[in-house]
Amino acid sequence: MKKLLGIVVLSLLLCSVGYTKNCTEKDEEDAKEFSELYGDKRTYTAEEAYSIGKKIVDIFKAKDLKKLVSMFDGELKAGPPLSYFKNKTFDEAFQQGFQDMIINSKIWCNIADSNHGFTVGNTLIWFDKTKNNRWVIRKIHYNVE
Repeated sequence: MKKLLGIVVLSLLLCSVGYTKNCTEKDEEDAKEFSELYGDKRTYTAEEAYSIGKKIVDIFKAKDLKKLVSMFDGELKAGPPLSYFKNKTFDEAFQQGFQDMIINSKIWCNIADSNHGFTVGNTLIWFDKTKNNRWVIRKIHYNVE
C-alpha cells in the first residue's frame, strides 16, 4: 500500500511540473489575437514563445554553438555571418559579458515587434517562427571585429 501511495504522489508531482505555466492568461489572449491578426505570417502560443526563448538561454548556458547555429535559417538578417562561427568554440564566438546578458535576461511570452518577432536579452537576439512552423534565430546584435 505504501508503495502504491508513493507512486501516486510521485506521479502527481511529475504531472504538476509538466503543467507549470510561465505565461499569464493575458499573454495567451494576446498571442491568440496576434496569431489571428498575423496568421499568414505566424501563429503561436505564449507558452510556445516562452519555451523557445528559454531554449536559446539554455543553449547559452550550455555553450552549445552547434545547437545555436542549427537554429539559424541560413544567414542572419543582422549579426555575424555563418562563416564567423566556423571552427570556433562558444567562448571564442561570444564574449562572456554578452553571454551573461543573454543568460540573465527575462524571457518573454509574447511578440516584441510584429515585423521582427520575439526577443531574448532585451533585443540582443531576435527569433521568429517561419511559415513552415520552424522557430529560427533571425538576428544576433553582436559586433565582431
